[in-house]
Amino acid sequence: ALLLERYSQAQQADPAVTSEVTAELENWVQANPDDSQMRLLIAQQRLSEGRFAEARDHYEVIAERRPEDPALLNNLAYVYGELGDERALATARRANELLPNNFVILDTLGWILVGDGQHGEGLPLLEESYRQASEHSEIGYHLAVARARSGDAAGAGALAAELLARGDVPDKLRADIEALQASL
Repeated sequence: ALLLERYSQAQQADPAVTSEVTAELENWVQANPDDSQMRLLIAQQRLSEGRFAEARDHYEVIAERRPEDPALLNNLAYVYGELGDERALATARRANELLPNNFVILDTLGWILVGDGQHGEGLPLLEESYRQASEHSEIGYHLAVARARSGDAAGAGALAAELLARGDVPDKLRADIEALQASL
């Protein structure tokens, strides 16, 4: 419990503290490999850092124990997608079967489909995801990309402009949206 409390506090502190506490979590999981809760914290941290291979390794261990957890499968599918792993689509579809019409899962599944060139199937999923959660700029970006790849440059441009008008878009995402807009 103390380690969880330190992790929670570290997330609100600077990255160096978060890294230190995450290293403590890694040591804990090495000594206690069946502790899925701590392993999940590490996986989520690695995912947020873009360290997808490390996140995958932890998510896969947990998925062996919790194969019916749609949130876990969704994150694993996203990681697989980022790594170019062919299991991404099947894993995202399984998450969607377990928890249909969830905006997070629809976003992941739609984004993977669009990345695989299956725009006709991915676009409606991203449209629905954005309809449910338009406050999430990353979902809006995914939808704008899907529109652009589907040949709807005007729709992609309008959505990109809408997203850029928001004041709360993270810098990396803002750069991606600006690059998309410039490519239209």
